[in-house]
Amino acid sequence: MKQLLISLPLIIGGVSCSDANVENDNKEEGAILTMNLSGTIDNEEVKWIYLKQFDGEKWIVSDSAKITDHTFDFEMYLEAPQMIYLKYEEEVSIPVFAENSEIKIHINDVDSVLNIEGSKSHQEWLDLEAELNFFETSLDSLYGVYHDVQELNDPIRLKEIETEYDLIDQQKTIFINDYIKSNPDSYISAYLFSNEYYYSSDMAELETLLALFDENKLESKHLNAIRARIKDLEKTAVGTIISEFELPDSEGNIVNIKDFEGQYVLIDFWASWCGPCRQENPNVVNAFKKYKSHNFTILGVSLDKDKEKWLNAIKKDNLTWTHISDLNGWENKVSQHFGVKSIPFSILINPEGKILAKNLRGGELHNFLNNELIK
Repeated sequence: MKQLLISLPLIIGGVSCSDANVENDNKEEGAILTMNLSGTIDNEEVKWIYLKQFDGEKWIVSDSAKITDHTFDFEMYLEAPQMIYLKYEEEVSIPVFAENSEIKIHINDVDSVLNIEGSKSHQEWLDLEAELNFFETSLDSLYGVYHDVQELNDPIRLKEIETEYDLIDQQKTIFINDYIKSNPDSYISAYLFSNEYYYSSDMAELETLLALFDENKLESKHLNAIRARIKDLEKTAVGTIISEFELPDSEGNIVNIKDFEGQYVLIDFWASWCGPCRQENPNVVNAFKKYKSHNFTILGVSLDKDKEKWLNAIKKDNLTWTHISDLNGWENKVSQHFGVKSIPFSILINPEGKILAKNLRGGELHNFLNNELIK
């Protein structure tokens, strides 16, 4: 029941329409060769609206428009149909599945989209989203019930909810997989693939689904992001020799992974501000105490920015092993090199530097270490 224990699933937005359709549309007489998006907004307090696009790595603000007499306009060339977001105020972000056409949008004064016209891709997405909403609504409802039941301390009911949640989550996965397999030339499929699988899937699953797409027919920044993700995952694949890295410890001394040659090392990515990391720390401490006499140690790699908070957490949680960090948060160069997208994350290597396992937690960590070190 992985999602119940972390966070609600993200609301999906996406893009659709094969490039064959785009080419045919552009060959028609009078075809629109740029996206011309014009809109009206009822909210008199809003003075500017911003357009966000995916650049292949992250979402960025690529354009802005001043709102005059409740109206705004954007014009740009899109290499392919894609999801864009219209953002105003801090919390309002409106997804529009855009293409090179005349698109009109009206936003009412309670921050709701009344109507979007002129994009065939957007309508295709809305049709799919309506089906996905069935799963999302069911999962969100169970998520709320789960936390209510937690307060009642009813383990039997909690188990029932977990079983029901997992079943619906599996059905959602099957639905998405079937859609991608049935529409390998669709930009919706490319976006859906990236949005649903980028963070949660292993390398084998990503490679299997990526093989369904013909890059000669459909080139998408979202597929490029998946390709980059696979390259990152290759660096931490079980059986791979860990690549060399180094960072300073709390006193500024450079620590290199090669300093630990000849030992079993658990490379533990964490941060003082990470709740799940701090919850797992007692288990890691117990593993260190139990197996340190069996040629086992731990190297903590922190994604902190605040040195004082980092050191206080080390002391409070009794983490008595080597710790390193460049105090750059998610920009930590080691975590970026290995493609770490969520924490806690760990890599276990043997004395020769070969990766034996990843993300061992709880009893799994102890069982693996016991089998590997106490033979």
